[in-house]
Amino acid sequence: MYIGKTPTAVPLTSSDITDGIISTDKLAANAVVTSKISDGTIATADIANVNVTQGKIADQSINEAKMQISNAPSNGYMLTAQSGNTGGLTWAEAAGGAYTKISETTLGSAAAQMDFTSLSNSFHEFMFVLDNFKASGDAKDLLIFFERGGSFVTSGYKMVVSRFDSSGGSAIQSANGTTTPQLSTSIGNGSGENLSGVVRIANHDNNSNVTHAYSHLAFQDAGGDSTVSIGNVLLPYDSSTNYVTGIRLKYNAGNIAAGARVTLIGLN
Repeated sequence: MYIGKTPTAVPLTSSDITDGIISTDKLAANAVVTSKISDGTIATADIANVNVTQGKIADQSINEAKMQISNAPSNGYMLTAQSGNTGGLTWAEAAGGAYTKISETTLGSAAAQMDFTSLSNSFHEFMFVLDNFKASGDAKDLLIFFERGGSFVTSGYKMVVSRFDSSGGSAIQSANGTTTPQLSTSIGNGSGENLSGVVRIANHDNNSNVTHAYSHLAFQDAGGDSTVSIGNVLLPYDSSTNYVTGIRLKYNAGNIAAGARVTLIGLN
């Protein structure tokens, strides 16, 4: 109650409200809107557990640093589930399976031979994929030599090569104790002519067994026929030397032309 004139209305200010007076019950429902919340005022403790749902996370917003992973990554590694590790996730090298690509070599200029050494005995077998193999002269034979005990063996090979051409011709060549172990014969080098195929080296990692180089090659021969050859070169075992550590590919005369490519693959 008052006597006299009505007092002038004075707006209520924050200084008129003692700290701690306004309780949660005094706030109207939905009264605290986004504009009333200052940036940086909501702490982690203010967020209830399990309340940041998938719908609240923008696409492409989670990066590697925001994930709990037990180790640091390396390029080419993949993320794997490891329940015993921190966060249950671990970067690991991708498994190569049965086949592992070791190298790819392309001749930049003509060469007398292509050598592949330091073959690891962690692989039981090697596969050499040959592409665009061309000789500097016509009607050449592709040869293979094995490295053992630190040097290439030049004699004592056994070999057999079967070839079939598009004219219906066929031939078998064989030899024991040869110094020219052939994978294929009479390869043409005319325009567009080249050799491609696969050479596999078996039992290279055990000097108690013979080492085989068996091949399946396709090419045009010196007569222009489409030709397939299947060959096997064998090096008898020698218990006094180490396992085969390399191979040499070359023609019986002349050079391997530039552009020849060999992909080396290891087989477990």
